[in-house]
Amino acid sequence: MEMSETEVETKSETKAMPRCSFCHKSQDAVAWLISSPSECPPLVYICDECVLVCNTILWEKGWEKEKEK
Repeated sequence: MEMSETEVETKSETKAMPRCSFCHKSQDAVAWLISSPSECPPLVYICDECVLVCNTILWEKGWEKEKEK
């Protein structure tokens, strides 16, 4: 069975769609997808949901360090 030109384009676009380097969600599945600077290949991406998780971890770790003082 031959693929139409549209199917080929769709498959290649899907392959090239950026994904979060942490949770692997596609750009369409998240509100924001932030990339590393383009002059620092390879590009990596982080989504808004993973940023929130990272901020929570950092805040909790900072809180623990403050309690140790």
